[in-house]
Amino acid sequence: GNTINIDGTGVISTVSVAKVKQLVKNATGSPLLKGQAVYVNGANGTNVTIALAQANAESTSSKTLGLLEADIANGGTGYVVTEGVLTGLNTNAATNEGDPVWLSPTVAGGLVYGVANKPLAPWKESLRVPSVVLNSGSSFSALTI
Repeated sequence: GNTINIDGTGVISTVSVAKVKQLVKNATGSPLLKGQAVYVNGANGTNVTIALAQANAESTSSKTLGLLEADIANGGTGYVVTEGVLTGLNTNAATNEGDPVWLSPTVAGGLVYGVANKPLAPWKESLRVPSVVLNSGSSFSALTI
């Protein structure tokens, strides 16, 4: 689809908006995987750096940026989708189309699906990722962010 791209130099290129994404750098020491939730943890030159978001602490949940568009190798750059549709995901844990999505309190970068599975106390920092599950054919495979 069409996108708005914000690169590390601040240049914004726009087309008919179907997806908004931010260029980021992975400086975590490990590869990051498509669909994982990430938060802003700093900067490296002209790049925003990211780490895996988790709902177990204010520091790893309050600055959640979005979901990774594709795998990013350690030291590499890639995009975080902050608005739009992210396809090709395993959303089999979702019960219904339209289920809300939450940061996992137990798995870094993980997501929890559905109101019934909303993380509760002591995970007071639980943050709803502004997403809902979409149905693609006969199975769930996309999130709208």
